[in-house]
Amino acid sequence: MGKIYNIVLNSGFGTVGTDIRTTNFFYDWSRLEQGRYKLTFTFVSGQFTTTNTTVLNIYTDLCQTNTFFASNPNGTRNDTYAYQYLGMARASATGASSYVYAPNNFNGEIFLNQRPSNNLFTIYLANNDIDKSAYSSTTLMGNYSLVLTLELLD
Repeated sequence: MGKIYNIVLNSGFGTVGTDIRTTNFFYDWSRLEQGRYKLTFTFVSGQFTTTNTTVLNIYTDLCQTNTFFASNPNGTRNDTYAYQYLGMARASATGASSYVYAPNNFNGEIFLNQRPSNNLFTIYLANNDIDKSAYSSTTLMGNYSLVLTLELLD
């Protein structure tokens, strides 16, 4: 096992765009050694009341991933989205005291050929239909914490 770095992204410390869906962060990646990395993450939101059962998709412009979107049967391409797919999270339940979460083993690992270099980067949240209404405001979902775990491979 290589050296492990945990980068904590708290939406309350980031710069939120129009709402919680788009949050900009700064991190000086030169603090990490150059090399190949395995990236995993955990995610949890604040509690809120919801009837929403939609999966929350998490995107970033932090790094290039080897994740691609399948096309629908008529051949419409889905690969023009501005951010790279990081993974997904789900609601704990419906009703009061719900939260959205993704434990460390919920998504697949992402392998990076080098440490990230984009010091200013965005985390973008969207539902399954890339419809911005499902998780669109801090009053609905509340702030979140996203912990990126990068393990140096060599």
